[in-house]
Amino acid sequence: MPYLNETEFFLRTNKKPGHLENTGSALRNTGKFLAGCYPDFGYVRFFGRMSPFLSKTGHYPENIMNNIEYRPIGVIHSPFRKPEGTPIQPPFAAGTEAIVEIFPEYARGLEDIGGFSHVILLYHCHLAKKFALRVKPFLDDAFHGVFATRAPARPNPIGLSVVRLAGMEERGLRIQNADIVDGSPLLDIKPYVPQFDMPEAVSTGWFETVTDKSGVSQDDGRFAK
Repeated sequence: MPYLNETEFFLRTNKKPGHLENTGSALRNTGKFLAGCYPDFGYVRFFGRMSPFLSKTGHYPENIMNNIEYRPIGVIHSPFRKPEGTPIQPPFAAGTEAIVEIFPEYARGLEDIGGFSHVILLYHCHLAKKFALRVKPFLDDAFHGVFATRAPARPNPIGLSVVRLAGMEERGLRIQNADIVDGSPLLDIKPYVPQFDMPEAVSTGWFETVTDKSGVSQDDGRFAK
């Protein structure tokens, strides 16, 4: 779905198939799309690309271009004070314990999570530097598109770790195999369920040629601020 950062967009009308009509609307890099109602229009064309912003009724969803805001539900306390030296994935952090502190207003959401052996943590990589769309990852000397890597410096620097749930604490969870920098704001917790999270016939792209022979297990600071 394209990002609206230009000053003009075009609407195709139902009444005049094939005709592009310039609406003259100005979207001056605000990142926000004002809601509107255009009953004659069926869809929106942005510079030759179709986008489903406009419903058949002609209504724009009010928040479709608003900035997305997430509030941390807690914070992760780990032995790793900076990115450099932090394990790059949970398998390289075997046995490393950390505490996942949950803020009191979200504590009730932990009900029944103790029955799972592993959980998925989503968190903000708060010490990641500005992203690049092509990066040289830890496990390879070649450049790859950032979305084909686990690099923490991303357009939305969200980290994901599957960790062992070692126990419940008064203020949250005790986990093992933690590959997370201390102080990382926690965004969400999900239970790990093999039936859902272990697809069959997996291909892992460029990882297949380098993972077992790279010898790299720790962050070298290349993506840190």
